[in-house]
Amino acid sequence: MKILLMALALFICSLKAEKPNIIVFLVDDCDKDETSVYGGKVLTPNLDRLAAEGMTFHNAHVTSTVCTPSRYSFLTGRYAGSSWSKHFMDLFPEGAQSSPGFNMTLESDNMNIGSLLQENGYATGFVGKFHVGHEYSHNHKNFTYFKKNSPWSPEINKIMYQNEKYYRQAMKSYGFSWAKNLYWNNLKAPFKGHNPEWTIDAALEFIDENKDQPFYLHYCTTLMHGPNKEWFNSLTKQDITGEGIIKGHKALSRTRDNLMQRVKAAGLGEEEAGYTWMDDGIGLILDKLKKLNIDENTIFVFTADHGSTRKGSLFKHKGTEVPCIIRWPKGIPAASVSHELIQNTDFVPTWIDTAGIDKGNYKADGVSFSSLFK
Repeated sequence: MKILLMALALFICSLKAEKPNIIVFLVDDCDKDETSVYGGKVLTPNLDRLAAEGMTFHNAHVTSTVCTPSRYSFLTGRYAGSSWSKHFMDLFPEGAQSSPGFNMTLESDNMNIGSLLQENGYATGFVGKFHVGHEYSHNHKNFTYFKKNSPWSPEINKIMYQNEKYYRQAMKSYGFSWAKNLYWNNLKAPFKGHNPEWTIDAALEFIDENKDQPFYLHYCTTLMHGPNKEWFNSLTKQDITGEGIIKGHKALSRTRDNLMQRVKAAGLGEEEAGYTWMDDGIGLILDKLKKLNIDENTIFVFTADHGSTRKGSLFKHKGTEVPCIIRWPKGIPAASVSHELIQNTDFVPTWIDTAGIDKGNYKADGVSFSSLFK
């Protein structure tokens, strides 16, 4: 009997060890045809690596061409119109025609992937741009609002710093076990400037801290939100972060040092610098996974919240079609492709499936596409 129990315990431990890590690398406003893997003339060697070592999806779509409802679906597996959050239901009572937009937030019962996976033994982290938190942020005593384009001042800077700390607690209240270096909404002056190193450093920290257990990381860069010229201009603004302007801030991952030299050597100009800058972050994460010897069983997803062209439109599919590449050496054949239709409501069911979790009463509108990995 003892031998049987020991064997069962070892079997259960082996199952736990086999649960894959999952990283969703979500970019902002990225057109599929501007991505190197789909023919775009940009310098993105790490995206090319993802495609060579994973699966490229040629028919991936999002359910909304607006940032907030699309991000809601990535986190819940539901159509935005299915939301039962108090703010959304106050605007659109049951039976009324709804209009999902910047009025979305996660539900207070925490039916989202961060909470579900945490309840099932995963460390769940959130880094970068959230933009699904209308209700929580504007109705809470620890949040201080300031107008866009307010002149910089030490007081405004302090508010920005304190708000970011509040955002971390807000994400944990939604069910994530770890949160750091957050942008609650879009960048706004006087703190408008991309700083992917600031968010990548947090992502690397999360991976380091949780390398010995299954983890889920929802990483959302502010790139490729444009216009393109803004990417180049941000290269000189290393002190601007989601915590305000931090004088002497030195990111641990110095991806921008020789960025323009590499871009120019590839025959490209400042208009394309943002793609390479974003791609550098992918490389840093892949290198970290390799160094920790956990890359074989880590699912790495590259995709976008929606396209840049025709975003906000319901009349053209250009805004719904997104790049999507998934690398998982242990579970996906290298250099494979899929032309099957998938959409962002399908991601959460896929993570539930690949993690071997009984979803119980979890409500999702999508379906798992893990069978395509075979």
